[in-house]
Amino acid sequence: VPHLINQQVEQEEGDSVGSKEEVHGDALMVSEFLAAFGHKLTPQRAPNASVKDLLAAVRCSSSTLTLPEVYMPLLFALLGDSSRLGKVLNEATWAEVLRQYIIFSVQQTKLTLKEGAEIPALLNDLTAMSTALTETTYHSLGAEKHLQLLRYLCDEVLGTLSVHDLIDTHLQELAELARERAEAAAELRREQKAIEEAEKEKRRLERERER
Repeated sequence: VPHLINQQVEQEEGDSVGSKEEVHGDALMVSEFLAAFGHKLTPQRAPNASVKDLLAAVRCSSSTLTLPEVYMPLLFALLGDSSRLGKVLNEATWAEVLRQYIIFSVQQTKLTLKEGAEIPALLNDLTAMSTALTETTYHSLGAEKHLQLLRYLCDEVLGTLSVHDLIDTHLQELAELARERAEAAAELRREQKAIEEAEKEKRRLERERER
């Protein structure tokens, strides 16, 4: 593992500025996604992953957050407890579960493509990464590829009914909150108007007494 980490560091040092910005952007997206949905989808597995911790994890240099802790909540949200892969998902098997999920997803997506259509670059990237997971350990993928995979899984989870239900519930809660605030504001205006009317009436009575 140490020599793989050294190779990864050397590779990252040669990355372009744009590539580094993309890595940090993907890390921010994954971190925000886990913060927003992780505990609601998988309360027993979702990590509190800051961007800094996430970057350290995908570089295999974190002492507080491991790659299984990042991948497993997303895989669990996609597979559940009852599926074949979901039943065997754990810290020892997650990389193989991830590989099989990628292969299945790529195959299913290709079936939806029209005959003769160009295969999207993402599918080729996913295929290459699944092959890499077959031929070597997950450490060799590097930070950029891990974040690309994690972002892909986040996008997949966003398409599930569970997340759609969470978003619908959140929108309903926001609508209810907006309604309550509007009612409270209207009540405040009514009270303010009543106070102003009372003050006007008081001044009118005072003027009449002065006459």
